Amino acid sequence: FVLAVNGGCGDYQSSVLSFDSDGDIDWSLDASLGDGQTKACGVSGEGIVLLFLDQTVWVDRLVFIDGTGNVRTGPEVDLDTDVRVRTMIVDGDRILLGGYSNNSPWTGCLDRSGALIWQRTLEDFSGSVSDMAVSPDGSLTLCGFMSESDGLPLAGLCRLDADGNVEWSRRFGGGEYQYFESVSILDDGGIILAGT
Repeated sequence: FVLAVNGGCGDYQSSVLSFDSDGDIDWSLDASLGDGQTKACGVSGEGIVLLFLDQTVWVDRLVFIDGTGNVRTGPEVDLDTDVRVRTMIVDGDRILLGGYSNNSPWTGCLDRSGALIWQRTLEDFSGSVSDMAVSPDGSLTLCGFMSESDGLPLAGLCRLDADGNVEWSRRFGGGEYQYFESVSILDDGGIILAGT
């Protein structure tokens, strides 16, 4: 498994560690990433993909790391300045991102060149995307919290088709601060959620 962490105060230094199945470190990277912070990390068949904020020029860029820790700096990613990314999935040639924009749940899809294919902001709600899962048909299930402007955060679940169009959304709870942190899709299409 892979762990990406940020350290420092003001000037961030990002580290990536790869562990074997026994929990021992296979390899780690520190300074080779440069000054900046990792916003999200995803794993593909070829290795690891990072969304990295390069603080030397203040741009987001993709960074590709192969299975042995070799780094290839990728293209810049042109995201709106108000987008905050919390989670990433690499799905074939698509890089799916989730987080929030202007305090509303947000998701976007990039190709491997860093070009934005589509993005969606769920503007009817305030909140954030915490986790995502991809179904075999390419649809995307998002979870997190989604509240109306006059209420406490409710646990939220939303399904988008492969082109980023909202198919449905649901909210759960009431009266308390509630949210989903993790989502998984079962082989039969069912959904498993974990949260508070």
